[in-house]
Amino acid sequence: IVKYSRERLPQLASRRLRVPRGPRPKVEIETCGADGLRYRGAHLASGAWRHLPAVSAPVLRDTAGAGDWCTAAFPAALCQD
Repeated sequence: IVKYSRERLPQLASRRLRVPRGPRPKVEIETCGADGLRYRGAHLASGAWRHLPAVSAPVLRDTAGAGDWCTAAFPAALCQD
């Protein structure tokens, strides 16, 4: 599983990271802030991106760690099926 933030992607690309050649990740997740997230993976027949909208919080207190919770929660939910 590879998860990254759309917000950080330009910073990562500017570092000219060498991406190893080979098969794509089994699951790729791109978080998109207030727009939710999108994902694709080998388990999807078409390989197309699927979108999930952001979940509104009744009260916003602290966004630190939100990406970590996404990293934990999304694969857990995906594996329930």
